[in-house]
Amino acid sequence: MKTREEVEALKRNWLKDPIYDLATVDGFEECHGELDKFQDEQEAKWKAEADKKLTDRAADLGVSKEEAKHLSSFEKIERELRTLDFQIGDGGSANGWTSFVIAREQVRATLLLAAQVKRVGDFLEEKFESDEASDHTKFMTDLYNIEKE
Repeated sequence: MKTREEVEALKRNWLKDPIYDLATVDGFEECHGELDKFQDEQEAKWKAEADKKLTDRAADLGVSKEEAKHLSSFEKIERELRTLDFQIGDGGSANGWTSFVIAREQVRATLLLAAQVKRVGDFLEEKFESDEASDHTKFMTDLYNIEKE
C-alpha cells in the first residue's frame, strides 16, 4: 500500500512530465481510480485553458478559431525566437548554431516582408475606399505603371 505522500509525489512528477498514463504506473495499482480521475481532470483543465487561449488569439487576430490555429502574431513569433535563443545556446556545435541563426534571421526577414506587404495592402485599401481615388483605374494604372492600349 502506497502512502498518501507517495501518491501525491507521483501526481506532482506526472504534472512535470505527463507523457505516460498515471493509472499504469507499477506499484500504484490500488490507486488506479484516483490516479485515473486526477489525470482526466488535469487533461480537461489543460484542454479548457488551451481552448481559451485559442479563442483569445482568434479574437486578437480577428479570425475564426480554426484559422487562429495556423496563425501567429509577429510579436508572438519574435518572442518565441528570443526564447529559442536562450534555450538553444551554442549546443557545442558551431554548424548547428550557424544553421539556427540563419533560419532565425530568415524568419525575421520574412516577418519584416509580411509586415511591409500588410502596410502596403492597408494603404491601397484605404486609398481605394477614399474619396480622393474616385478614378480607381487611373490610380491603379499609375501605381503599377501600366500603359493603356
